[in-house]
Amino acid sequence: MSSQADVIFFGGDIITMDERQPTAEALAIKGDTILCTGNLDAVLALSGPRTQLIYLNQQTLLPGFIEPHQHTIFMARYRRFVNISGYYYDSYEKIEVKMKDEIAMVDAKADRVEWCVFFGWDPELVPDLPTLSADILDELSHDVPIVVIGQSFHVAWVNHKAFEVSLKLCYTLKARKECTRMIMRWCILVYSSVAADLDLLPLRPHPIVCYSGFGSPSPNPDIEPLRGFGPPSVS
Repeated sequence: MSSQADVIFFGGDIITMDERQPTAEALAIKGDTILCTGNLDAVLALSGPRTQLIYLNQQTLLPGFIEPHQHTIFMARYRRFVNISGYYYDSYEKIEVKMKDEIAMVDAKADRVEWCVFFGWDPELVPDLPTLSADILDELSHDVPIVVIGQSFHVAWVNHKAFEVSLKLCYTLKARKECTRMIMRWCILVYSSVAADLDLLPLRPHPIVCYSGFGSPSPNPDIEPLRGFGPPSVS
């Protein structure tokens, strides 16, 4: 194939959806056509002086999908949440015990902040659930950031430690001028009667909760160190 690629992606998980070759180290595109997928050297053979090289930075490249409101990304993250759904617990007493047990396993003094994220809060299935607020979640822990997500996915609550950690992180990133490069995972709107007590909060509380991760894909012309090693690792 003699055509030179307009863009080559590499350095991450490239999912082809082809059972014969489900993954690839690199992908080359010309116009709106995929020229080639395969190992890095084979795909780079299609590069030219005008080819843009995009380092995926360990992100995953997928074919384009039409999303019919299936919450695909959220459900992938759901596996990391603690399920407190009314399908499994029939009283607040049992849910509270589960939450306290999970929080007790978190080391609040660890160098890396550990969050407790619970999913499935549903007053319709569990009628004796209290009306959540930051104050009530503070009773479970003042030291561990807590997030409780409703069964509908459309509402969430956090304790004051979560406000503190997320806002400090946002301001730290802003000071470093890294906000535009950071992928903001969630935006949670939380109402609390005493949220104004936090000096960090402007007006109504609406912290962006940031989960640290890999940076965004970016041009990276330094290919040589990556040859023969497959998708590069990022420390």
